[in-house]
Amino acid sequence: MLKNLRSIIITLGILLSLSINRSFAQEKLWKGTFQGWTFGYKCEPFDRGLYWHIQPNGDLLATGGDSYKTQSGMRTNEVYGDYELTLEYKWLSSGEDKKSGNSGIWIHGQEGFDQDNGAFPNSIEVQLRKTTAGDLLRKGLEIDQESGFPSKGEAVFRRSDSSTVEHFYNEWNTLKIRCEKDEISVWLNGTLINKAIQCRTISNEPVTSGYITLQAEFKDLSFRNIVIEKLEKDN
Repeated sequence: MLKNLRSIIITLGILLSLSINRSFAQEKLWKGTFQGWTFGYKCEPFDRGLYWHIQPNGDLLATGGDSYKTQSGMRTNEVYGDYELTLEYKWLSSGEDKKSGNSGIWIHGQEGFDQDNGAFPNSIEVQLRKTTAGDLLRKGLEIDQESGFPSKGEAVFRRSDSSTVEHFYNEWNTLKIRCEKDEISVWLNGTLINKAIQCRTISNEPVTSGYITLQAEFKDLSFRNIVIEKLEKDN
């Protein structure tokens, strides 16, 4: 009996230790407050309240408006590398075409707000625009496409087939972005839809970490459950 009790205590201790280690590895990026975030703007007025709002239920509302001339980036104060970022987003504008909603998640952001007249850092943008969510855009950084994913101009295009599910209006989408070393993989609603390799600066310096920026661009959308988890490093 005593031996069995000792085994149970040891097992519980191991499970508790694993749980504690996991909690340290996982972090909520959106905690219902703007503390820990820095804001960039494409044009005046430089007013956070025009673009970013905390909803009564704690969700984050990005108001992109009806013009591409007014945009804002909401950037983490911390730099992240080797992680999985998972979030949910929901379009509040009707329509199922490119002109009915546009936004993005900018990753591996560098110092400064050098894109779009001061709105965003040099980054790789994970596109949220309707019908092209999951495309990877070169915004001051470079990437190469993984085999099987077409590339043209600034974009590495997502894989679009019958298995790609994208919700266009008033339904939550789940986006997962995995950044491991200089590779980037993107899942939309459980389906792997894009992958790029060799993320780097325009001077060919490898990029494996950076800031994460949410985008208020065109039309309104909500964000929730924005969670980042550090990847375990190989021993």
